[in-house]
Amino acid sequence: MDPKRSKNCAIMLKSRFKKKTEMDIYEAILKMDETILTPSDVTAMLEFVPTPEEGVLLDGYTGDKDLLPVTEKFFMTIKNINGLGDRLKCFDFKLNFEEKLSDV
Repeated sequence: MDPKRSKNCAIMLKSRFKKKTEMDIYEAILKMDETILTPSDVTAMLEFVPTPEEGVLLDGYTGDKDLLPVTEKFFMTIKNINGLGDRLKCFDFKLNFEEKLSDV
């Protein structure tokens, strides 16, 4: 995994989700839970959708998930959400719809 991308994702996760686990975020994405994820959270996460290459790397990992760095642990948790990138884009649209509508 690209070290710069990993570091930037870790910064985003630590600054936005201090008291939330990977599973909290995973469930919030699946449910499109606006009480957990803010519009800016979703927009920030769009930059950090695991790439297919990162998914392959993570699929090859057989060790203890708890020993992984923050970003890799997060990616390991969310990588199997079907249509993750599209789901986040839809969630982002839903959260920002009123603002975008008022701009028109």
